[in-house]
Amino acid sequence: MGAREALEHNGRGVELARAGRHEEALPYFERAMDLARDAGEGQDAVLLSACMHKGSSLAELGRHSEALDCFERAIDLATGDSASPPDRIPHFAYMHKGRLLADLERYEEAVECFERAIAAAPDDYESRETFTYLACMYKGGLLVAMGRHEEAALCYDEALKAKPGDERALHEKAAALAQLQE
Repeated sequence: MGAREALEHNGRGVELARAGRHEEALPYFERAMDLARDAGEGQDAVLLSACMHKGSSLAELGRHSEALDCFERAIDLATGDSASPPDRIPHFAYMHKGRLLADLERYEEAVECFERAIAAAPDDYESRETFTYLACMYKGGLLVAMGRHEEAALCYDEALKAKPGDERALHEKAAALAQLQE
């Protein structure tokens, strides 16, 4: 019963968060996490999902420190010994943490998170075309903001490997290389 309830609470929290009702969503995520922990083995996916969504809602509410704690917890859950292969998705947690750190202008830490996200992402076509591409684009943008244009161009090359011929990545790479000329 606890496992089903955890899933239901998490789902309700997600619905509220998508509607922009983040404050109302938080108790649902917290309850889902409690129920998933109590349900024990096999509930890592629900616990991880609730933790990630709670972090995202906290970030939207401007409670950055608490959001970072949630993303760290999600990373720990996804990389821990008890996580089974389908639940080992630390790349999502690293991505969310990196985006929040970038918003907080903690660029070096954000770049490190995007690097870890890219390294942890599954190596299948769908993941490369969507997830790896986005992580490379975020990382490249941060490197440009930090004045590290050559590294940014290399990052956009990685984005192009993930999504060949992408016009946005080509444009951003050209802009980074143009900055090197100046």
